[in-house]
Amino acid sequence: MISVVSQRYLMPSTSKKYILYTGQCNIDVDETDTRAFSTERNLIEAYFLLIKEINPDIIIGYNIFMFDFKYIDTRLRRKLINLPSSSRVQGIGTERIDINWNSSAYGFNDYIVIDLPRHTLIDVYQYVTKEYKLHYGYTSNHENPIALLTLLV
Repeated sequence: MISVVSQRYLMPSTSKKYILYTGQCNIDVDETDTRAFSTERNLIEAYFLLIKEINPDIIIGYNIFMFDFKYIDTRLRRKLINLPSSSRVQGIGTERIDINWNSSAYGFNDYIVIDLPRHTLIDVYQYVTKEYKLHYGYTSNHENPIALLTLLV
């Protein structure tokens, strides 16, 4: 399943929701465009067609570089299928970019960016992990460990 929410900047009335899924069941969600596909390949191709249809300037996701794009790329490679194009530039296709780097501050980073020319991609996870240092495993008598998660709310 892939879910997408689109909206024009500062115009909540333009908000549209989409759910793309595989399977025989009918999914009905209020105020959501649901689209069923018989195969995973069709689902992924439909996702890239939806990007073309919506034509967003900015694509924002949470952990899309380290999970979503990596998952899509792995599934397509396993089936020996090229990335479908969602480029705004005629004749220039969608590219896969591997990013691997390591530092003492951020540790080892290995992720994939699906380069969509003329679309800006933002992974909020990248920002959160760099800006908020959660103290996993730290507790004391006067501190509730669940309260540490309120940094993100």
